[in-house]
Amino acid sequence: MKQKYSRKILLVNPSFQFSLMKHSALMTIVVLGIFYIFKLYMFWELKDIALSTGIPADHDFISLIYDRSYVIDLSFIVLALNIALFMVGWALWVSHKVAGPIHRIRNEIKKIIDGQALHRINIRDHDYFHELKDSVNLLIEYFRR
Repeated sequence: MKQKYSRKILLVNPSFQFSLMKHSALMTIVVLGIFYIFKLYMFWELKDIALSTGIPADHDFISLIYDRSYVIDLSFIVLALNIALFMVGWALWVSHKVAGPIHRIRNEIKKIIDGQALHRINIRDHDYFHELKDSVNLLIEYFRR
């Protein structure tokens, strides 16, 4: 019967997991920054086109452009924060799928070194590194002989 594991530790390998979350947040900020720069350019271009047609700078249309830009800025901030939180959460979730199996395999290797009783490694079906688990299990079978 396959033993079922439920991970209870939030950060199994904090340095790896924080690094992945940091890189995920950084890439999210870069992508969102590019979109924000594009938004700034589009509103600047719209205002410039309006002014080049002879509309005075104090016209209601120019005020409307500034007002809409402000509303979009506020919406963008809320959306960006939600996307950043989602991406950091996603990175934490993915890092569990990587760090958990490595943690279990590392512990079994320590047992091999310490001469303790060896047991086959089982990892959750949706985790990564099943082929590494299989290799370590072959090694454990070899040492049991």
